[in-house]
Amino acid sequence: MDLDTFLAMSREPNTIVFDARSDFRFERKHLKGAKHLGFSDFTADNLRRLIPDRRTRILSSCNNNFDGDQVDFATKMAPRLDAPPPESQSLGNRKPSMLALNIPTFINLYGYG
Repeated sequence: MDLDTFLAMSREPNTIVFDARSDFRFERKHLKGAKHLGFSDFTADNLRRLIPDRRTRILSSCNNNFDGDQVDFATKMAPRLDAPPPESQSLGNRKPSMLALNIPTFINLYGYG
């Protein structure tokens, strides 16, 4: 969905924006009002505390939803060979290796009910 649709839906009742990135990445930058639980901390109890109503609409935000900020939202696309390396917090100014979480987040949220 496009950004305008995402933002409009995020303001609807019984809807949350959910961020499953690491604590470090979430604390550096996130969407205002987003609920956070790091993917590695998914348990039935943790998810129930964060999202008590199973009818809640969950809009997932992750690195692959953003562009223009290679430090906090690193792209998943391979860089062009002739392009300079993107700015990064990783060792030696190399692009961090991060996996997009939208699909695994959806699968796990569905699996936890």
